[in-house]
Amino acid sequence: MDGTTCRLEYTVVIYGDIDGNGTTDANDSFLVSMIANGMLSLDKLNEYEKMAADPNHDGVINATDATLLSDAALLKEVVNQVG
Repeated sequence: MDGTTCRLEYTVVIYGDIDGNGTTDANDSFLVSMIANGMLSLDKLNEYEKMAADPNHDGVINATDATLLSDAALLKEVVNQVG
């Protein structure tokens, strides 16, 4: 080797955790509901937030995602973390 170091960076996406606080809760459900109802533009989210906002991994952020997150916040559902 030539003495240089290699620096790798990773981004961890927790599906359902739109606000990035490490949990999937009612706040995340509220944010996805706002997106699904057109009250929050996807332009305001970065790529990782968009991925997190689609917890059912179907490529669309809609009311189904909001319901999944609402149920997850109530511990009635588990968000699949394998995308």
